[in-house]
Parts: sequence; structure tokens; C-alpha cells
Amino acid sequence: MKKILAIVILFSFCACAPQSDISNPNGLFNSNEEADLNMIVAEFDKTLMTEFGTKSKAQAYADFSDVVLQKGGVPNFQGLQKLSTNLFTLSVFNEIWINTRNNNQEDRKETINLNAKGKYFSYLESIGENSELIKKYKENFEIVNDIQPSVIAGVSRNVETLDLKDPDHRLFLAIHYLTLINR
Repeated sequence: MKKILAIVILFSFCACAPQSDISNPNGLFNSNEEADLNMIVAEFDKTLMTEFGTKSKAQAYADFSDVVLQKGGVPNFQGLQKLSTNLFTLSVFNEIWINTRNNNQEDRKETINLNAKGKYFSYLESIGENSELIKKYKENFEIVNDIQPSVIAGVSRNVETLDLKDPDHRLFLAIHYLTLINR
């Protein structure tokens, strides 16, 4: 009886323990930042699966990348608009992006670009060890400090080289596309 009670208690603790979908190499992100990153992936997943009417996350990302490639731009679906609005309040924001302002007097919209000095670039280095696309993306950004049009097209054209079942690869795509939406 004591063994059964011990097993039930053990399973209860395991079921209540927070689970992380993304990898967090060497504890790079604190728990709040990690929760934000998991939320970004979950919301991006949900929006794309709803928009493309599929239960497959991998198919939703592949379809989205096809649309980006065909239209030459990133569609800003309603769910992505909501996520974009909330980006500026995330605890992990400064580790991924820098906030810039458009100096045009008519449009003082806040815009973002990737922060090559934030923790996210260390994260990309780690997950880029298993993905040539992510590795080259990071290297290219560090050289020019921007996402060039050829890189934008290259990511969409070569999305099939990523493991779209892997939340780290989907996070990479979500951050890439959210950056483009908010530039």
C-alpha cells in the first residue's frame, strides 16, 4: 500500500512540474523568458493551424512559408496581430529584439529588429548546430545587422530543411516572421 501511495505522489509531482517545449541550452533563459518563448511558439502554432485549417503544426508552417514566398511578404493574420501587439511587454523582448522608431513625422510606429547581442543569438548558435539554415541565418545577420531580402526568401524557400515538429525550429520561424511583420 505504501508503494502505491508513493507512486501516486511521484506521478502527481511529475504531472504538476512545468514542462518546457523549447530547449534552453545551459539555462540560457530564466523561467519567465522561457515561458514567454513557449507562449510565442504556442500562439504562432495556434494561429497558423487555424488559418490553414490543419491539425499539423509542420503543415501549417510549410503552408505559411509558401504564402510568404508567393506573395513576397508576410501576411499579418489576426492572431499574429495580437501576438505582435504583446511582444513589447514580454520579459524576453530585449533578449530577442531591439526597439526602433520610425522617424517619419506622419508615422511614429514602433518597429523592431533582431538584437544580435541578446541571448537569442546564443540560442540560435546552439540550435544552429543541427541546422545549416539557422546557422547561416545567424551568421548573415551578424555580418549585415539586418535580415536581407535574399535571406527572407531563402528561409521560406528552404523551410523543408527544418524539423517543423521541433519547437526550437518553429520558434526560430515564429521570431523570424514576427520580426518581419513588425519592421
